Amino acid sequence: MADTHKRGNLVKSIGDYLDKYELDGAEIDWEYPGRQGSKCNKYSSQDSANLMRFLHALRAHLHARFPDEQKLISLAVRVTPFDDSQGPMKDVSPFAEFVDYASIMAFDINGVWANTTGPNAPLRFTHNRGLPFSYTQAIDQWLEAKWPADKLVAGVPFYGRSLTTREVIAAKDGVDMYVPFSNEVPQGDLDDALWYDVCENVNSMSGIWNYRHLRDQGLLRSVNSTGEDWVRIWDKGSETPWLYNPRLRRMISYDDQESIARKVEYAKSKGIKGMMAWALHGDYQNELIGTVGGIGPLCRGEKTSNDQAASQ
Repeated sequence: MADTHKRGNLVKSIGDYLDKYELDGAEIDWEYPGRQGSKCNKYSSQDSANLMRFLHALRAHLHARFPDEQKLISLAVRVTPFDDSQGPMKDVSPFAEFVDYASIMAFDINGVWANTTGPNAPLRFTHNRGLPFSYTQAIDQWLEAKWPADKLVAGVPFYGRSLTTREVIAAKDGVDMYVPFSNEVPQGDLDDALWYDVCENVNSMSGIWNYRHLRDQGLLRSVNSTGEDWVRIWDKGSETPWLYNPRLRRMISYDDQESIARKVEYAKSKGIKGMMAWALHGDYQNELIGTVGGIGPLCRGEKTSNDQAASQ
């Protein structure tokens, strides 16, 4: 991105790819401009300025190459606006001129990288509990940084993350979910396996549970009822559920119909463009995407078809 020639090559290669496979557009997922993200990443205070130059060039190239089509350019972004030398930018509206929408990745908030257990994707964060980021904070901060509401999309996870608490905790509503955990990440669902992270130099499980496996592996017999040894707990602060197994000292923070319905309502109240999910394969019998699309039993409003819900 910092090299004009390389930036131009990337722009052209994206155009070639869209042309070859007859795609609608491209999504740019840079994690993250002006911020390290992975330990393998190099970053600079000029990253965001270079991203702007890239988006300008990409939009111009796609307009010239596909004059009869409006190819989409979208962004996957973190829970705070792009960084410059002063931290999160106060005005990101110039970026929006070149893209169709930005999708906030409002998940992976708390995990093994945090100091305690906590919600994977809180609707709201609790002061002095876990990391100070959430779905509502992210939407509000991007809007306050002058990103247009009609180009903002809020993301929800169709998966949860698991950790093992150091001590057995009381499995009941109202119990503090922010507790010390073992450094070893437990195995998640049946799709999880050991993987080597070259950047962190660790060989570990991910601890991820796709929602569909919470259901088909029997941890959740229904949306609100659990299998043997597991208890569903509702955290009032984050407005998300979590599961706990006292015998294994295992906790899983995830999203379900109830928590996603609340996120749908907040998105609607802010008038943003819509919502996205990571990822559709994690759903179980359309329980979650149905809630996002407004056809779930916990949602209010005009009903839509399953096809419409999937497209939204």
